[in-house]
Amino acid sequence: MESISKKGQDWFINLSAVLIFPFCIISLETILFHLLIIVSNYLQATTIISIAMFGIALGGLISFYLLRFSRYVILSLTSLLFTVSIGLSYFSIVRLDNFDFPWLLIFPFLTGSVIVSSIFSKANSHKIYFIDLTASALGVVYPVLAIPFIKSESSMILLAILPLIFIIVALSGVKNSVLRTIFQLFSLFSIAGIALFLVMNVYIPRAIHADEFDQKIKPFV
Repeated sequence: MESISKKGQDWFINLSAVLIFPFCIISLETILFHLLIIVSNYLQATTIISIAMFGIALGGLISFYLLRFSRYVILSLTSLLFTVSIGLSYFSIVRLDNFDFPWLLIFPFLTGSVIVSSIFSKANSHKIYFIDLTASALGVVYPVLAIPFIKSESSMILLAILPLIFIIVALSGVKNSVLRTIFQLFSLFSIAGIALFLVMNVYIPRAIHADEFDQKIKPFV
């Protein structure tokens, strides 16, 4: 019975991983492409495709060496790094002129690939590949629907919540109850903080009256 329960838990973690991270990777690539077109030009924006492919390939290579360690811990830590890397990639976009090359854009694709590659190495590849392709297809649709309504920045903020949800799922396989509880609570508080920041960002007005600008904003600036 314990073996069956363990298999069910592993399957749920694998399913969550290949639903969340291929979706996030493709969505993030599309959103970053959109942002690069705004702040630079089309030719520079297309480099995100090469950056994504390089990060995915490098992540697959690193994943091979990480398999010798605790699987649940590696998945959880890499998910946390993925969340942080979304913020770093946005910083890289807004400060694009300060970089000879936007290296920070590599990290979300690298960390996401580490997780997906580790799942492929352990799970039923046919089912996992089907779910991976489905999640990737949904990842193409998400920016098309989200950007017109909540802007590119908010779309990225919303994506950052998904890896934190996965951390809560992945930590269910960790036997140390104290460690599991601490990091699951940390993930929950982080989700709440990101959601609050998202709401604040969404309600920033796209346009304000000139009198309101002169009376409220200009004196403060």
